[in-house]
Amino acid sequence: MNSILARVGCAVALLTVFPALAAPPAPPAPLDPSRIATHLEAELKTAHQAIEKHGTRMEGLLGPSLRGNELATEASALRSELPDFIRGNPHLFEELLGTLQTLEQQPPGALSKQEPGLVRLLNEQLRQGLHRFGQRVGAPPALVVSGGVSLGSYQAGFLYYYTLFLHDRAGVLRAIPPANRESLRSLGIELPDEPPSGFTIVTGASAGSVNALLSAYAGCRAPERTPSKSLFFQTWNTLALETLLQPGSVGTDHTFSSKPVMDAIERLKTLDPSGWQQCRFSLGATTTRLQGREIDLAQAGNIRSRTGEQLRLARFTEKFLLTAQGNTQRAPEFCPFPGCDAKAPYSTFYPRLAQPEGGPIPLDNVFNMVAASGAFPTAFEPRVIAHRYFDTRTGQWVEDNTARFADGGIYNNNPLDLALRMSQWEAAPLRGSHRFLYFDPNAVDWKWAPEQTEPFAGPGLLATYEDLLAGFAGTAMSAQLMDTLETEPDVRERIDVPVRHAPLAGEYLLAMSAFLDEDFRTFDFHRGMVDAWHFVSKESDTRILFEELAHANPEAPPTTVGVDSPLFACFLAFEQSVADEPASLPACGELQSEESQNVLSLMAVSRKMRKDPTLSLSNNFERFTEALATRGYVFRSGLLKGQTASALQGKFRQVFGDAVTELTHQQPRSQQLGFGVATKLALDSAIAYQPVPFYSLVGITSGGLELAVSPSLMHWKEKELRLRSGVRVSYGESVRFSGGESPPDFDTAAYVSGAFGFGPPPIRFEAGLGLLTEASYIPDTGKWVALRFALEGSVMVVAAEHLEISLRPRLYLDGGRASSPLYVPTTTSPEAPQKFEALGLLLGAGWRF
Repeated sequence: MNSILARVGCAVALLTVFPALAAPPAPPAPLDPSRIATHLEAELKTAHQAIEKHGTRMEGLLGPSLRGNELATEASALRSELPDFIRGNPHLFEELLGTLQTLEQQPPGALSKQEPGLVRLLNEQLRQGLHRFGQRVGAPPALVVSGGVSLGSYQAGFLYYYTLFLHDRAGVLRAIPPANRESLRSLGIELPDEPPSGFTIVTGASAGSVNALLSAYAGCRAPERTPSKSLFFQTWNTLALETLLQPGSVGTDHTFSSKPVMDAIERLKTLDPSGWQQCRFSLGATTTRLQGREIDLAQAGNIRSRTGEQLRLARFTEKFLLTAQGNTQRAPEFCPFPGCDAKAPYSTFYPRLAQPEGGPIPLDNVFNMVAASGAFPTAFEPRVIAHRYFDTRTGQWVEDNTARFADGGIYNNNPLDLALRMSQWEAAPLRGSHRFLYFDPNAVDWKWAPEQTEPFAGPGLLATYEDLLAGFAGTAMSAQLMDTLETEPDVRERIDVPVRHAPLAGEYLLAMSAFLDEDFRTFDFHRGMVDAWHFVSKESDTRILFEELAHANPEAPPTTVGVDSPLFACFLAFEQSVADEPASLPACGELQSEESQNVLSLMAVSRKMRKDPTLSLSNNFERFTEALATRGYVFRSGLLKGQTASALQGKFRQVFGDAVTELTHQQPRSQQLGFGVATKLALDSAIAYQPVPFYSLVGITSGGLELAVSPSLMHWKEKELRLRSGVRVSYGESVRFSGGESPPDFDTAAYVSGAFGFGPPPIRFEAGLGLLTEASYIPDTGKWVALRFALEGSVMVVAAEHLEISLRPRLYLDGGRASSPLYVPTTTSPEAPQKFEALGLLLGAGWRF
């Protein structure tokens, strides 16, 4: 018993230095380490004393008579006397708490098999829990970041806060004296001698690759406690739609300019050298080849087919693995994973970035590879990556300076498999010891309201495969993740998955909405910091540290890592309150700038949406813009500067649509029509319907030809008003003479009409009414015989904004009588017609250009 308590004292020494981990931004009341030590020591003494007392009694009850009711009472009493540290973490102390549950439930078969030594068993199970806790707290951290487009701002805020936590955690662990460290090891808590100040492995896809690189670099520098000065904030805050859509940015295969992205990444080259610290990390990123390279499945020769074609696979997803080493006042230098002096175990499948003989990989090559991993198809230009790969057909390394690469998230948006392999291939003592932070902003802590959709009527092909087709794209991107969980089921115990606690400003409009407004990006960044605070202090195992510190220091309980930001203090106060308006809180009341007011509005709107039980994936953007418009939100920057929130969707659709139209014009002439139709339908469905501003029509009618033009006057959502003007020429028998003769005639008509369009693309409907003027010419007499006026309605079906099919009823205002004052004769010949058609009906089809 005394030896156990001595070891408990060593464990307490570990936690006495944890106040440094939780230092709040403003100086609080001093934390008294002796009080913390006394509190924790008392808790652990209580646990061991309870095990000694109740365990000894239970051993006596497990004799031949087996008094089950008394045994259950003792087990229940022992559970109630255990500190919250144990009872509140069943995943760490599952064996200890499971044994007590068994004893409480009194299953006779299980109890009869219990042997003497229950105290020893319970103490050993407590030790197992402490060992597991040490693994969780001291494991080298690895990061997996998925793609997210403009949600990269949110990811950046989360990772900024979390990297600060890792830095502080490392300082705490390093402060443990060697003697105490050895005692902790004998107790079962294994902690690293030289804990890293940041992530040791980072992997990412798409925008996640950029944030993975930033997270790795953050572990190599002195911590920046002001969020707006951090690498993360300054990288993402500059990525605005007006910079991505610069004049001339549209090319034959991309819409956005890559220059702002490269400028943001290359800012890492200009960092103050004095800020660099000793560090080591490994970086993995997925990319996608535009043209696959062949992998010979039968390289070994014993499976190779003897004749004909060899069995080869096309590899499109490429994974680049690097290791970087940095020192004091010297930026990290990159080598192939797992290090410049180590032999890579993955040569057959994994390419290597180009590097000079005997030197590190140039930073330009590294940054270019990261940019390629985030080159979303059609948005950013595919990038050429200078690399070499092992050609299984020849058994030689091949230099490749021409292959182009795009977004790595196309086939592998969640590269957990890559992080896991890198952990298994790492050099000792890191090999296989990592704990993985799996960060995907789509993981939320609420349930979306179910969508009101009608399934396809069945039985039938679409009804059979509806769910499969709907989930095809997402399943393809996460296929590697599912394979990893299948082949490595135990890895789930080493994964932490943070969740998002509120709607964001950047999750709309194809996840690009944060690019439209600087305040959107600021809000999402700080919202990420709040969710990291949730994760560190409330949801992951590190929350135990904060809980224990709070118990020991009730006057000033530390709840956060040190961050110097009044805006974040406001966010944190609002998160811990039940208020609907952040401005009502003292921590937020002093934020009076225009920027802060917009961010406060976003905070209030996000909370309102979070409380809405009817919020769904289909209506969340509409609720978002309506709530902002109600508050009078006005954009301060970017393409929407000076406009209200109601203009958000339409402006984005217009700007992005114009860029896609320019992209269409960059395509070969033979492909422009199909490309233009397809992209417009995609944008209309994914963002918002945008009417064709102006079209010209060439068509055929029942008996003639038609030419027309039509500008759009106004539209709201999928409804619009158009003006249309045109001429028609037809050959028929619409003029009827008295006496029943019906000579053939040419009719020429001009009309002006208004039309109301509605319905979702690709099939839309239009209904209109207009005024028509018609003149009839009779070739037999060589005379124009009549000028008539009519009201003409129209009912049209329009497919893909191009093909038009119409039905036009017509009512002549002269009633078909030559005596009508609305009849205008063009000849005084006694043979002039006296009777006409009073009604008309025209069928037509045409193509809109």
